[in-house]
Amino acid sequence: MGCCTVLAAALIIIPALIAAALFLALRNWCSKTHWVIIAAAGAVGLCFAPAPNLAAYGQWLASLAGLGDGRRGHIPLVPILALALIFAGLAGLARDSQIMTLDAPLARRLLAGRRLQRDPLVPSERRRARLLRKLQTDPPLGYIPAVRGPRAQPPTAKSDPPGKRKFPLGIGARARPVMLGEHEIGMHGVILGSTGSGKTETIKWLMGALLDMGWDGMIIDLKEDTAPGGLRDQCRAATAMHGLPYQEMALSDHRGRFWFNTLAGMGPDEAFDTLMSLVQFDDAYWQNLNRKMLAQVLRMSYQAHELAPDRFPFPDVLTIGRLLERGEKIGQATKEMRAVIDAHAPGTSKAEYGMIAQPIPDAAKSAAGFGMKLTNLYDSDAGKYVLTGGGGRTQIDVTAGGLTYIGLNSLGQPDMSRIVSSAVLQRVSVDAAQRTTGRAAKGKPKFIIVDEANWVNREIVMNLLSRARSAGVCMFLCTQGPNDWIDSDGDDWARLSQNINVAIIMAQGAPESAEKCAEFLGEEKAAQLSHKVVDGEVIDIGTVSVRDDLIVTSAELRSLEVGEAILRVNKPKTRVEYVRIPQRLEELDWYARHHGRAA
Repeated sequence: MGCCTVLAAALIIIPALIAAALFLALRNWCSKTHWVIIAAAGAVGLCFAPAPNLAAYGQWLASLAGLGDGRRGHIPLVPILALALIFAGLAGLARDSQIMTLDAPLARRLLAGRRLQRDPLVPSERRRARLLRKLQTDPPLGYIPAVRGPRAQPPTAKSDPPGKRKFPLGIGARARPVMLGEHEIGMHGVILGSTGSGKTETIKWLMGALLDMGWDGMIIDLKEDTAPGGLRDQCRAATAMHGLPYQEMALSDHRGRFWFNTLAGMGPDEAFDTLMSLVQFDDAYWQNLNRKMLAQVLRMSYQAHELAPDRFPFPDVLTIGRLLERGEKIGQATKEMRAVIDAHAPGTSKAEYGMIAQPIPDAAKSAAGFGMKLTNLYDSDAGKYVLTGGGGRTQIDVTAGGLTYIGLNSLGQPDMSRIVSSAVLQRVSVDAAQRTTGRAAKGKPKFIIVDEANWVNREIVMNLLSRARSAGVCMFLCTQGPNDWIDSDGDDWARLSQNINVAIIMAQGAPESAEKCAEFLGEEKAAQLSHKVVDGEVIDIGTVSVRDDLIVTSAELRSLEVGEAILRVNKPKTRVEYVRIPQRLEELDWYARHHGRAA
């Protein structure tokens, strides 16, 4: 009887030990579906000639006890492994179930070391220090499928086709590259991080990798990082190293080679949205007056230019501003335009531009104030150099290939920054629509990275996000945190989070912002051993329940160091990973070697 009991125990214990090893090895990687497949595979193996296999297993166990005529060296692998797979699958399914009851000591042992929970996503400080050292000595540049630059692969090299390639964002907790796919970033992304978290270096790395892969791009830098080694220098060095066309405009640089025509390439509707981004109204009455006056002036100016381009040049902000600034005399100022329009289609000006021909006092007053706001842009030094041509300077084409850097000062020159950024994004939106409808060639994929993106017009951004996805244009919006998108006008973070696929979340300084980021990253199921109080003592009751826990806590987000981030990708498969992002130094080093100075 004693031998039979021992043999029966051994029958279970040996595959159970193997199952425990499988469970511990796979617990962080398998979903409930995977555990079902594992258990089913074991059942299939066990059902394959079950009688001979189980008989061989029993004889082998008996031989270990010196019984029977079996041989110890003939280990029956099929039944042992089949039972192990069944036990491992059942353990995995039990772990993912909502409630399971165990013997209290056994429950404590299983929960010890977080065995029924995933390991923390953010590694230990010691591990993070090792990752940093590895990143500094061996950044994952070689994993970029480059078609440009010093690591460009030969045309005969085997690689995935454009659109399906992957590139490293950095290295993960296991010191392996964390890869991002072109198809993933094609659905847009955000980079969130407080000051000093490493956002700028992340932008540099992302920009460099995409340029290596043959993308065109644009950087809209609303904090105008023109310091040595900053974002502008990185753009200069990268284009010089890759031999790419480069356009650059910065509000503080009055010696630049480029200027910007704010309304170039737009129709009256896009121009209207761009100019309206400059103003906010507390009163609906004055808002509607401004909207009506501006809409009529724009339509009239565009129509007059179309009918008589030799007499009426393509509209620009200064011309529109001067017309609105006339206030009560706007009818007289637009008389020639309306005459040209009436000559082509009699009665049109009276029917469509009546508010301009005979403005009511409130409309005239409102238009004059709005017009003065527009013309004031041209009174500043930046307006004279950046918004006005001449002097042999070239007009920036925001739809051109290569790389374009636009540096704006959202704090020092908010109106100028707002109208230029709105105009640039509106023009890109028009180009994206033309690419989608076939009126313009799609060309190369293009990235647009907007730093301090909370300053740009939200409606224009949302419109561009929806248009750009199918046009081969990828956007990354960079701000400090979700609260940058929440103000008195509403919760635009909720809208934005529905229109992005990739989130790179770096250190968060504000507790509220960290909490919102943690909620956005999502939850996972975690096991918990239940307790109860008996006679003043807390004891285990042997019940293991599964609760929803945050994948990354707000405290962990606040503790991230410079260059560390949590990556979330929604589609095609949701994943959340820790990543350490390297610095991209090779372009600046190359530029210094070849030009003897910083970019």
